[in-house]
Amino acid sequence: MNPRQLLLLVLSVFSVTMFFNIPGNKVWLNERILNFTDNIYDELDMMSLEDRRIYRLGGTYIGSVAIKKSVATIDVKAPLILLPPTDYLKSHGIDAAMPEPIVFYYYTGLQAVQATSSNVLESNIALIASRNKMLDVVKMKNELAVKDVLKEYKSPQ
Repeated sequence: MNPRQLLLLVLSVFSVTMFFNIPGNKVWLNERILNFTDNIYDELDMMSLEDRRIYRLGGTYIGSVAIKKSVATIDVKAPLILLPPTDYLKSHGIDAAMPEPIVFYYYTGLQAVQATSSNVLESNIALIASRNKMLDVVKMKNELAVKDVLKEYKSPQ
């Protein structure tokens, strides 16, 4: 190894050491990289792709997949799901937030729109709060049904 390569090696090691001695970077290194042995056995139990998605993405992913399963029971060729606003859910005692339509598509592969979208009248499935603090999947047959659901979203009980 020539002196130039040795100097570059020493400078590189020094730079990396200094970088990870910055307080924020040191915390990140210790909490995210060097603590793998703390929960390795829990992680080994969750090796399937679905388990890892649930662990990483959390409640919105679980809810979106549950909606996808409910939509599968309805006979609609190209479902376009009308996602309720968070205020509507909270007014019915449901402590959840709907993901953005693109995130919902990422989670489920199903297209969705929000109540404020320009193509909301094209939606053919709605999510309506039921009395047991759950969301029911309802098929909408025409624009009048969509407008009724939008009214309910705007003025919940």
